This record gives sequence, C-alpha cells and structure tokens, in this order.
Amino acid sequence: MAESKETVLTFEHIPSFIRKHMESKSLENSLQIDNECLKEETLSSLLLQCERKSIEAALSKNCGNVTLAAKQLGIARQNLHYRLRKLGLCSEEFKN
Repeated sequence: MAESKETVLTFEHIPSFIRKHMESKSLENSLQIDNECLKEETLSSLLLQCERKSIEAALSKNCGNVTLAAKQLGIARQNLHYRLRKLGLCSEEFKN
C-alpha cells in the first residue's frame, strides 16, 4: 500500500499475488509501465492496469482456463472470477 504523499509506484506497492507472478514469470517486460505513464496516472489506476495485464497474460498462457490461470496467479478460482467481472474481462476471449 502506498501513502497518499508517495508519487512513485515501486515494486513493493504491487499486490503480493501479482509480485509473486512477476518474479516467477518475469512479466516486467510485458507490463511496460514507463515514467511517463507514472506521471499521468493515479496509483489505483496503475494497479488496475498491472492487475489486468497479469490476468490477461495468465489466461492467454492457459488458453482461457480460469482454474489454471488462478493457480498460476496464486489466487482462488472464485477470486479470479470476481476480478474478471470487476475488470470487464471474459475468459472465453482467451480460448483458442
């Protein structure tokens, strides 16, 4: 969690399930959050962007299989379904 006075998003601000996934799968390159993006957006919008990209990557890798994607992300399947609804994503879009 970041303090309201903090202006820079660091690796420690990212939720632990996403950090774990990033460390194990080296998603740093695919997230591509640059300094210009950090200046323009709020912390909460950056976290949503990071969460969306991590979930999309896990679903793509697992051909839309929610159970496998949730296991890869280190969260419960029900939690992933909740996050899909929150982000307006559909696992069917990632099936081959």
